[in-house]
Amino acid sequence: MAKTETSLQGLEDLQKKMRALGALGTAKATRRAMRTAFTIAKDEAVRRAQELDDPDTPMHKIWENIVIRSSSKRSEMRAGGLKLRLGVAGGAASYANTKENVRKRRVGKVFETGGSTWYWRMLEFGTENMPAQPFLLPSVTSKEAAIVESFASNLDKVLDRAIRRQAKAADVRNALK
Repeated sequence: MAKTETSLQGLEDLQKKMRALGALGTAKATRRAMRTAFTIAKDEAVRRAQELDDPDTPMHKIWENIVIRSSSKRSEMRAGGLKLRLGVAGGAASYANTKENVRKRRVGKVFETGGSTWYWRMLEFGTENMPAQPFLLPSVTSKEAAIVESFASNLDKVLDRAIRRQAKAADVRNALK
């Protein structure tokens, strides 16, 4: 896995803004800035997947199903920070062995997720008969510096916007009293 080293300058201003917003506001603002910055990696992954696409196959296109997903708030709290994942939708789409699925007799059956692109793993990781042709991991590692730079510039803007919204909401609440 690629190792990233980052130096932060102007941290005092960010800390003041984060304290003014509180934990919930800071988490929302940070998540928004992360998602905006991570679109750089998504765009690169789409470009790389389009290069791998075979136009003669009738299968769904992998690049149409590349998505950015954030972890649930509960898992973020357990892990100690915000997380985003870049992946392919429709990759592992079968019903789990739960009471509801057993009752409805759909355990183990596959459901549609907007395009069945289950074979993306074979391209990304390879098989014993086919070498790997990764497109997700290289898209993140090649654009790592741009992602960090975009996050840093977006975070300041998003925090300012959230503080303005919070102040405006407080003014409205005070006017209604």
